[in-house]
Amino acid sequence: MNKQIATFLTAAVFAAATTTRAPAQHPCSQKHPGHAKRIAQCVKDGDVKVCKGIAGHTVRYAVERFDIADLVGPEDLTRAANQMYDFMKWRLGSPTLVAAQYVTAGYQHFDKGYSDEAAAILMKVFDFKAQKPELEVPKWMQSWIEQQVGKSGEAIAKLLESHGVPAVIAGPLGQKIEDALANVARHNAVGMFVPKSFNVDNRLVEAAITARRTPAGHTPSTKPTVPTNKRSGWPFAGKQQPADRIAALERRVAELEVQVARLEGAKGGGDLAPAAGGYGSLSLTCHTWNQGRARVEVNGMLIAIFDDNRDLDLTPFLVPGRRNKVAMSFEPAKGAKLENLTATLSGTLPGQDKAIQFYSLVCAQGRVSDAIEFPVAPASRETSAARL
Repeated sequence: MNKQIATFLTAAVFAAATTTRAPAQHPCSQKHPGHAKRIAQCVKDGDVKVCKGIAGHTVRYAVERFDIADLVGPEDLTRAANQMYDFMKWRLGSPTLVAAQYVTAGYQHFDKGYSDEAAAILMKVFDFKAQKPELEVPKWMQSWIEQQVGKSGEAIAKLLESHGVPAVIAGPLGQKIEDALANVARHNAVGMFVPKSFNVDNRLVEAAITARRTPAGHTPSTKPTVPTNKRSGWPFAGKQQPADRIAALERRVAELEVQVARLEGAKGGGDLAPAAGGYGSLSLTCHTWNQGRARVEVNGMLIAIFDDNRDLDLTPFLVPGRRNKVAMSFEPAKGAKLENLTATLSGTLPGQDKAIQFYSLVCAQGRVSDAIEFPVAPASRETSAARL
């Protein structure tokens, strides 16, 4: 079995492991292929090309969502697409895992989960060219910050915090900006590398956009260009495939759909005990403190592997009306003792917003794995309709 086939045959296994964010505020005008077409795309193009397509799509969606077509040009889009490709495969683990999430959840998953980072890269306040995330404050944004709160590092830090930058980062970064503003001769961009768990806040993106739109910040482009290569989603042209090859691929897709259906049947709940009621949603909060790698499974399917602190929404992988099983395990990093690693499960009841924490695993004295079974409420009519 080749790597491309493995991608979508394991799509039900690998799924979105991203921090919960606010819903996207703008509908996406780009095409969102259905499940069968996403499978065909993985067969035809392979994991790497699909991952690049997702990166390009997400960058173009960020332009739409934040309405910044007048602030970016073709070179910005190419730069951002390249960095988003590197960022997503680094954040999620590999192009294969990115492609698997695409098969499972489509472009909308990445529009919702990564358009803040894409916009921040476009605005040059977030950077991944060094293969690790860096929060940057260009000269033009420093000038805007000075207009807002002056040159005090403490005041700058508070302003950054108000735009979603964590205090542990805002404090030192505010001091760096103060030093840069004081040294006019060396008034360059300043930045800080941030941890893997850092997520760009849309408030920071909106502040950068406001700063760029000030007279001293940016002169709008007279010919904004947003490439629209609908085939691949990547900001470069692609060759169309001959009709006979497309037909052959469609036949292959039909065969693979049968295999995917068998995999999805495994999560249909046949081997799970029925439940008349229970939780309506489930989230997992895991703190590894970089001491080891965490592994999470739902009903025997691998959902995520990561080595940083993470919040996971497990709701899409639950089987309604059944007693579901979640298993967690930690693998220690070299030389680590696996102390104070924690995993907690919280759920909400149908129709309620308040979360109930009902399980906690603390690694201590050799306890590095556990599993729990819990009831999930049957799907309502609205939920069933949404799934269809």
